[in-house]
Amino acid sequence: MKQRVLTILVVLGVCGIMIANADEQSYPEKCVAQLEKKTAKEESEKTGLWRKHLLENALKVKSDIEREKQWVASPLAVYSVPAMSPHKHLPDTYPIDGKISSQLRTMGAKGEVYSISFIVFPFKDIDSLSISVSDLKGEKGTIPASAVDVKVVKCWYQAGTAWHSYFADPSQAALIPELLLNDDSLVKVEHETQSNYLRLDYPSGSEYVWMSYPESIAPKKMFNPLFEPFADSPKFMPVKFDTGEFKQFWLTISVPVKSSPGFYSGKISFNAAGEKIVPLDLNLRVLPFELPAPKTYYDLKSDFIVSMYHYFRIDALAKKVDNLEILRKQLSAEIMDMQNHNVRQHSIGSGKYAGIYVKAMKEANLDLSTVIGPFEGERAVHRKEINPEDWKNFVEKNEKLQNELKNDMPGTHFYALGVDEAGYSTLTVENNVFKYFAEKGLSIYATAHLKNLLKAGIYNVDVLATPTHPEEAKEEARITHAARGKILVYGSPHSGVENPAFIRRTHGLMPYMSDFDGVRECGYSPGMTWCNSWNDFQYFDGFRINFTYPTNGGVIDTLHWEGFREGINDVRYATRLCQVSQEAIASGKVENRYAARQALQYLATLDWQSADLDSVRLELISRILKIQGLLEGSK
Repeated sequence: MKQRVLTILVVLGVCGIMIANADEQSYPEKCVAQLEKKTAKEESEKTGLWRKHLLENALKVKSDIEREKQWVASPLAVYSVPAMSPHKHLPDTYPIDGKISSQLRTMGAKGEVYSISFIVFPFKDIDSLSISVSDLKGEKGTIPASAVDVKVVKCWYQAGTAWHSYFADPSQAALIPELLLNDDSLVKVEHETQSNYLRLDYPSGSEYVWMSYPESIAPKKMFNPLFEPFADSPKFMPVKFDTGEFKQFWLTISVPVKSSPGFYSGKISFNAAGEKIVPLDLNLRVLPFELPAPKTYYDLKSDFIVSMYHYFRIDALAKKVDNLEILRKQLSAEIMDMQNHNVRQHSIGSGKYAGIYVKAMKEANLDLSTVIGPFEGERAVHRKEINPEDWKNFVEKNEKLQNELKNDMPGTHFYALGVDEAGYSTLTVENNVFKYFAEKGLSIYATAHLKNLLKAGIYNVDVLATPTHPEEAKEEARITHAARGKILVYGSPHSGVENPAFIRRTHGLMPYMSDFDGVRECGYSPGMTWCNSWNDFQYFDGFRINFTYPTNGGVIDTLHWEGFREGINDVRYATRLCQVSQEAIASGKVENRYAARQALQYLATLDWQSADLDSVRLELISRILKIQGLLEGSK
């Protein structure tokens, strides 16, 4: 009997040790065990592959923690990643360009707006994770927490060409990181069916609507978010995590113009139902200069034009809504967003509603010295000749419009628009239209291939926007400048390519180093007028061209739209380097002149097509600081 009791006690003791050891397992160990169990039970081939990836990733994260001694006793781990990464950061993909870290380090010029990013890996299901940023404190002041905007990167399904092309291929789907949201639940994704759903918040309750339907079963009435209760939250909302699935977060930092140069530090705090989680350190260096407006590489006195077309069209939407105030608010939101992304030269999209554009532009405190549109020659032009009656109507309409805008926008210089993507014969007929506008004191803006414009007469076009290949860009710029014109790039590529690193390169240093005069890109947010940009699978023969997605009263920004801003920021840093170099050369001191010419040599020999642009940015900053230091020492 005693032996039996002893045996029972031993067994109970062993069980107790096993239970205790189970309780003492680390978060990573529990995560791996849970994923191993789920993977072993999974019968679906597609879901099974997903689970296998999660398990492999969990093992890698566990190894990183053991090696780096970071996030050891936390229910999650954090990886810093380049915001402008060419790699798709997906829930089941280990961030190969990331580094497990408990701090984020960054720097920016006074007044600069730019992005940094991090990825969270959860070791368990987290129903609600809140993220907040503290004030950033430095020796000479404080940068408020409001200067750091937090968004979650939403991965959703797009047409098969996503990340690589703006041509649509809805026959297949690809999971793409793209949307920057305050409310992660605004868009719901089903991996099994590769479908997206949008949440509409009706007074009677919220419901999700399918937004991946093909053209064959599309509703007759196009989905228009402007007339639906569809909008992102005005503030960041708690996020739900599933065990082992990476989730990326995006920080947009707006460095105050009046902040003192120096180092600032703060905290990014995590709260999961009161569970203790170590905060993430955020360290920011404010550089001792402001970024100038971008200038061209070949002439520091000439503006590098940054503009958009195919955005909000009031004339198209006014037919569907009586309340023009709704349209004005939407237009204002889009203009403010464009201004926040380095767009400085704006358009008036419709002569009939020009007053609404003017009001929205003035509310945004835009520089209205130059405006593109609303004067259009397109309706006066036919393939072979201009009809006299059409010409009469054209003249009356434009003279009336010009008189109205003289009162609303005194001192503004307008660019009249030619036929979009005109061929040789149309450009030839347009010569009369261009001459009419020129005699009225307007400049001419046209989109065309340079070869067609050269045949028809480049002498009457002041600014040409052309789709160009990088290898041909330098020569096209040389020819255009020799004829005393300006040349902008568009469609190389268009805005639908979600890869932020690619958009940054092709819309920043590519046109800049090729001596172009700027960028005027197609497709800021074309949805609501001629397509439903929220559904990538509806149009089989169409393009997937948009930088942002429209909502009721605003827009949802994207990774590639942030890439566009960074591309123009690259141009602004290069402009600053050229400006201080010019000043150093003019100082007359040999040391200053040598440092400036070394910097200009670096820029002249830069291989913008293959260089790591984050490294280029650091190199530009280093040389700017060196030359500034020499100039200050010379005073």
